[in-house]
Amino acid sequence: MSANVETQYRGETSELSDRVAIREKLTPAYFEQERLKIFRRSWLAVGHASDVPEPGSYVVRNLPTLKTSLLLVRGRDGRVRSFHNVCTHRGNKLVREGSGCRGQFSCGFHGWTFSPEGELLVVTDEHQFRDLDKAALGLRPEERFARGFGCDRCGGTGFVGREVVYELLFRGKRPCDHAPAANASV
Repeated sequence: MSANVETQYRGETSELSDRVAIREKLTPAYFEQERLKIFRRSWLAVGHASDVPEPGSYVVRNLPTLKTSLLLVRGRDGRVRSFHNVCTHRGNKLVREGSGCRGQFSCGFHGWTFSPEGELLVVTDEHQFRDLDKAALGLRPEERFARGFGCDRCGGTGFVGREVVYELLFRGKRPCDHAPAANASV
């Protein structure tokens, strides 16, 4: 089987001044450029407030293009939060996949346990850690993400992204500049 892909034109092609070279656009290096220059700068919808309807509800959003995994959680206080889906002890993925409802999240590696608000609750063999500051070792919120869950204009949709491509739609504002800060009440 041949790995070559040929584009066949139908109709009159004599008037075409240029052909679009596609081969270099199908390389891993080109995709990496797109990933950095387009996707990391764009707002991407990752969920809706209804995806996490009650306290303890969670959903995992894997974003391979951004090389990250997010854990979207509704806390006991009703606020929707977005965390890096990584245990702060050894960097293990905290929740493998899916969605559900839990009162806490425990890492399968060493059993560190976190609240839906991201607080570190339990450290296995805590007495063996000198000067352990549990308050500083909670789940890492993704402040750039989870914007919009409490925003009427955004319809409860949470966005991820660093920079904005919605300039025309939102007249120079990011989708949720007018919304409460990340982790806002819904």
